[in-house]
Amino acid sequence: GGKKQHPIPIEQLCQDWLDGKEALLWSSTISKGKAALGHADSDGAANMHNRLKSAIYCAQQGQFSKACSALMSKEVAPNCSETFELLKSKHPFSVPPIIPGGDPSVQ
Repeated sequence: GGKKQHPIPIEQLCQDWLDGKEALLWSSTISKGKAALGHADSDGAANMHNRLKSAIYCAQQGQFSKACSALMSKEVAPNCSETFELLKSKHPFSVPPIIPGGDPSVQ
């Protein structure tokens, strides 16, 4: 196996930002994203590709917080019956409550 790389401490990243090294930070982020694409399965690679596209678009618009969020977001759950059943179990159907005296929004 390869040597595991340790993440850069957040303090160093913040200092690089304050020192005006945005281009260095951005190129590092892009290269890490491209490396991750090479190690992901096809679904994971497609998800990473979409997140990178979104992050690049947001950064170009000056929305750096949204760009970071796009890079850090989790994968979307697959659209399948298992996901649907899991969501139903977490959000079970219930009969609406009976409001004494009728529904005030209808009167």
